[in-house]
Amino acid sequence: LPKIDIVAISHNHYDHLDLVTVKELEEKFPDIIFLVPLGLKQWFESNDLKNVEEFDWWDSKFINQTKIEFVPVQHWSKRTVLDRNKSLWGGWWFEYEDKSFLHLGDTGYTKDFIDIRNKLGSPDIVAIPIGAFEPREIMKRSHLNPEEAVQTYKDLGAELAIAIHWGTFILSQEKV
Repeated sequence: LPKIDIVAISHNHYDHLDLVTVKELEEKFPDIIFLVPLGLKQWFESNDLKNVEEFDWWDSKFINQTKIEFVPVQHWSKRTVLDRNKSLWGGWWFEYEDKSFLHLGDTGYTKDFIDIRNKLGSPDIVAIPIGAFEPREIMKRSHLNPEEAVQTYKDLGAELAIAIHWGTFILSQEKV
């Protein structure tokens, strides 16, 4: 891998946060900074990971002349039976000079996308998670289906969208 300066974590689910991986990244890149949702810093520190910065929704910071902002999306957090929604979840907005990128993490369809556009503008590129959306009656609040992903793209007014999350981990009943 080339030098990695920053790792932005969307939430604490095992398919988005792997302890072995973050430890290996810190070992290889000792100056790496982990950007994490509010409530997750303690997990990193209890696993001897350093350089952790915690963000609430709409918190922002400049790192290497890049604006980084943690944005709300509709999801949830849970890593053990005792910690449901004890930490936040969200997406990450990156803006450098006149270019912007939005990574939505995991999310169900929500008006948060319109709020993001109204507050930060339309991203040049948005990474939209599509996957783990069936059965719809169970997964609707947590994951986008393809039609909702298209509406998300339109709500954000993005120039370009990249579908992510599809087929990475088979967690539900849609066909891959």
